[in-house]
Amino acid sequence: GEGEGTGGLRPKCRQMFPAGHAILCPMTRIETLGADLRAEFRGYLAEDVQTRALMLVSEVGELMKEVVKATGYGTKEFEVTPGFRDELGDVMADLALLAEAAGVDLGRCAELTVAKMRLRLAAQGSVGSRTR
Repeated sequence: GEGEGTGGLRPKCRQMFPAGHAILCPMTRIETLGADLRAEFRGYLAEDVQTRALMLVSEVGELMKEVVKATGYGTKEFEVTPGFRDELGDVMADLALLAEAAGVDLGRCAELTVAKMRLRLAAQGSVGSRTR
């Protein structure tokens, strides 16, 4: 699948961990996550917007499956599980890769969303959009 193999790893990570071992490397800021992932795993990831969007939707589905499992299909309170953390990370990576493919600054999108929420709170007393 996507991202398999160690050929695209950052040199720093390759030096720290021999091939075939579990690898944890410090990641970057959300503003550069998509570009960093694309650079590190070039040739292993689809780069077009349509595929990235489909990958994101797929990962959101997997995240929701973890929520359903964590709540026992709605029979208990939600508790964060390792599977939830894993899938949330996958969603974040695919969102960053989608933004990168579309040429959109994800950090700027986040700033604009916070500003929009602040304006809504001041104007209507809530942060959500109103439905009519």
